Amino acid sequence: MTRDEILKEFNVDEFSGRIKNPGRFEGEQVFAPYFYDNSCEGFYSDMIIDDIPYSLIEISEEDRKEFPDELKGMFGVIMWQNSQGFIFCKAFNEKEYRSNVSKLESDSEKEFAKL
Repeated sequence: MTRDEILKEFNVDEFSGRIKNPGRFEGEQVFAPYFYDNSCEGFYSDMIIDDIPYSLIEISEEDRKEFPDELKGMFGVIMWQNSQGFIFCKAFNEKEYRSNVSKLESDSEKEFAKL
């Protein structure tokens, strides 16, 4: 899904860049459906912690071309879906991204150790 397709399908607040439509992307940044669609295609590394699926995404040049303002200075995106089906999609600079991925991997190892 391209930025243009997202803007045609969703009402996006012109100041915050957040999706206003009720539903799984409500309140998320305009790029959330883009990364969600790519995740469904299997483009990213995924992990499951406490039955919550996470996608770990390093931002590509193609991603930056599609969302130049929103992803400026960002290195990666972490996306997850809660048990009600809502999507959460957060962009981070490199230090924050690596730190959060490390925390997720540590949590994943703890979950695996319980088995």
